[in-house]
Amino acid sequence: DLENYHMAHPHSAHHGGIFIAIRETPGLISFDLFFGEIFGQYTDILYYDWKIWCGTSMLASFYYLQNQGKEHLYTSRYVEICGLDLILLSLVQQYGRVGLGLSALIICLHSTGNTIVRMVRAFQQRPARLPNFTASNIYQDLGQDLLKVVTVCFSQVALCYIFFCGFFFMKMSEDHFSYSFWFVSVIGIQLGACYGRGVDSQLGSSFYDKLWIPLVTHCAQSTFSNKQKSFTVTPLIMWARLLMAFFVNEALRNMVGISVPLFLMQSASPMDFVMNCLAFAYIFTIDESSGTSYEIEYAESDDLTDLEFNSQDASYERLALAERRESRKLMTAQPSSK
Repeated sequence: DLENYHMAHPHSAHHGGIFIAIRETPGLISFDLFFGEIFGQYTDILYYDWKIWCGTSMLASFYYLQNQGKEHLYTSRYVEICGLDLILLSLVQQYGRVGLGLSALIICLHSTGNTIVRMVRAFQQRPARLPNFTASNIYQDLGQDLLKVVTVCFSQVALCYIFFCGFFFMKMSEDHFSYSFWFVSVIGIQLGACYGRGVDSQLGSSFYDKLWIPLVTHCAQSTFSNKQKSFTVTPLIMWARLLMAFFVNEALRNMVGISVPLFLMQSASPMDFVMNCLAFAYIFTIDESSGTSYEIEYAESDDLTDLEFNSQDASYERLALAERRESRKLMTAQPSSK
C-alpha cells in the first residue's frame, strides 16, 4: 500500500507532505486513498469540477430552506456547511492561495452579509422589549467593565490575526493535502462539534441578533439590574458592545470555523491534526461568561411610544395608559392591611 500510495503521489516524499504524515500510521493510508479518489483534483478547469456545482446546489437549497423559515434546523445547517466546504475546496485546488482569498470573500458575503440583512429588516420594525435576559458572553454582560470587554476583544482579534497569517501564507500544494483529514474535519469538527450545536458549540456562542436589536433600540429608556446593582447604559456604549460582538462572534467566528477543514487537511501528522482540532476553538471561548441574569425596567415614556407605534388609535392608548398610572398611585396611597 505504501508503494502504491507513493506512486500516486510522487512529490509527497520530497515536500514532507501527506505521504510522510500517513507513513507513520499505516492504518490511514487506505482512507486517504479512498477520500482522495472522491475529493481530489480531477481537472484544471473550475466549471468541470463536480464539487463546485454540488456545493452551489447545496447552498442554493439552504437559501430555499432559509426563505421557508427552516434555517435553524440541523438539516439546513448540514446542507449549508457541506456546500460551503465543497466550494472552498474546489477553489483552493484550482487557484491555491488566490483560492483562499476567494474563499474568505465567499464566507463574508454568505454569513456576515446574511446577518446584516436580517438585522436591517429587524430594525425597520420596532422590536419588542425584553423583560429580562441572561448573558452568555462578556459582550452581553452589561455589568462588566468596558475596559475588560475591550481587552477580551483585542485578545480574540489578535489571535485570529495570527491564525490567518499562518493560514494564508502556508504552502498550498496538493502534495500536502490529506483528504481523510479534510473529511473528518467537516463531519467530526464542524458538524459534530461546532455548527448546529446551539449553546453547546465548541466555537462558543454566536452573535445573537435577537437579543442585541431590542437592547440597542430601547437602551436609552432602560434600567438594567442584576443581583449586585442597578445601572443604565448609554446608546454609544451599547453600540460599541454590539459591534465588538458582531465582529468577533459573527465575522471572525465564521471565517475561522468554515475555513478549518482547509487548515487541518494540511496537518503534518495525525497527532498535529488532533492538537489543532483542540486548539482553534479556544479563541472563541475566551469571551464566555458565567451567565449573569439581568432584569430590565423601562421608562413610562417608552411605554407610551411603543403603544403609539403599535396602535391604530393612539388617543385611546394614551387614555388607557393614564388610567393605569392613576391606579398605581391609588394602590401606593392605600395603607397597608397589616
